[in-house]
Amino acid sequence: MTGQGIFPEFGFGANSNTALGEGVQNLQAQIEEIGEVEITNTGGQRGSVTRITQMATPGNNGEGPSNPVPPQNGTLNGKNPNSNSLSPAVSTIMFRISTFFRSHLHRYSTVIQSFGDQQQQQPIINYLTTSLKFSKQDAITLSSKGNLTHLKSTLNSDLILQTLKNYGLTLTQIKQLIFSVPKILTCKAGKTLEPKLKVFQELGLSGSDLVVLIRRNPDVFGFGLHTRIIPGVNLLKGYLGDDQNVVEFITKSRWLYCTNYSMKRLSTNMQMLKDIGLSNERIVRFMLSNPESSMVNTKLLVDRLKFVEEKLGVSPRVGSFVHALSVALYVSDVEVEGKMKVFRSFGWSDSDIALLFRHQPYCLNKSEGNIREKLEFLMRNLGYTPAYLIRCHTFFTFSLSKRVVPRNKMLMILKEKGLVGDKPMLITLASYPELKFLDYLRGFEGDVPGLCEMYMDSVRRAC
Repeated sequence: MTGQGIFPEFGFGANSNTALGEGVQNLQAQIEEIGEVEITNTGGQRGSVTRITQMATPGNNGEGPSNPVPPQNGTLNGKNPNSNSLSPAVSTIMFRISTFFRSHLHRYSTVIQSFGDQQQQQPIINYLTTSLKFSKQDAITLSSKGNLTHLKSTLNSDLILQTLKNYGLTLTQIKQLIFSVPKILTCKAGKTLEPKLKVFQELGLSGSDLVVLIRRNPDVFGFGLHTRIIPGVNLLKGYLGDDQNVVEFITKSRWLYCTNYSMKRLSTNMQMLKDIGLSNERIVRFMLSNPESSMVNTKLLVDRLKFVEEKLGVSPRVGSFVHALSVALYVSDVEVEGKMKVFRSFGWSDSDIALLFRHQPYCLNKSEGNIREKLEFLMRNLGYTPAYLIRCHTFFTFSLSKRVVPRNKMLMILKEKGLVGDKPMLITLASYPELKFLDYLRGFEGDVPGLCEMYMDSVRRAC
């Protein structure tokens, strides 16, 4: 047995015996102190030692040493260690041996169980690494995450893979899908997967859009085709019109998680918007701007409609009404009042604030700190008035540190060198897309070398 482990058939080398061997040597040393004993393993589930017979040696007559080890309390295998059949010292050794072997056999049985689990996972792991090119570690993770260990055959997985390919998914997209939703490999290809993919394909979903939909709604193949998916699609078609809008709505949201009650609430909410005078076109815009807003609690919708009209002074007839409503649904009265106080501290009247919100409702999304910082720079540093900022309300949508301040710095350099006059104004330059603004700066590189790099450095420092 030299050089072999306790369980050589499972690949445990000789080092596996180290701890066990040292323990046996310690026990053997104690046994030698009391004389010769015969140790017999009579079986048992954990290989417990069930018979220790003390042999007679000169001087002890089978009764142990003259100074025996005190007996241990308790019983072992139904026998009292204080029984007259064994000396106290032998009983103690018997107890220690049994405990020692039990603990080590339990340790190795756990290792064997783990080995068995890996063997059970092996078919699906091999499939994920060979057919789908996952790494071995990813394959092991996915097999556990998706509860795939019970799959003894890869026949159904082959059908799933082929079905996804038939619906236009590349191998890369299939891997993305399975990595996010590994349990898709447990679907029935013909009965569950294919009919639902067909509904989405008829809407115009394919490739990456299909992947996005399933990753956002990982339980999609557990929902009823005729009780949830088709009725939901038909309801959305009724409000959104063309299939392209339906695709945009469902890829932006987790709509499949909405209950039938939520879908009914959508109908109630959209009818309410019609009743206050919103056209179908503006209702579609509202639904697509934030799909979850369409299915909020109806009482909340009633309250926020009143808030937008009465508190903010934005009429349903105004084009920005749907944007103001989208924002107001997620901002409380207390939060709005806190932001209005910041404006008032810079000399804004309530009518000024209402007019700004009417033109730029997304100001309500900004934090009090963000609003204060912008007003500090735009009003106190640059001298802009509330009336001017209401006209140039897009200032409130730009990043101050990454856009407005760096571009204002470039404008000041050009003005100091006499390269520009009163125009262009900062609001114009701040509105340029990044590439267009860089092209604008390149026109002055002959007069101000390194101007573009100077600007980029200002932006990097703000990050």
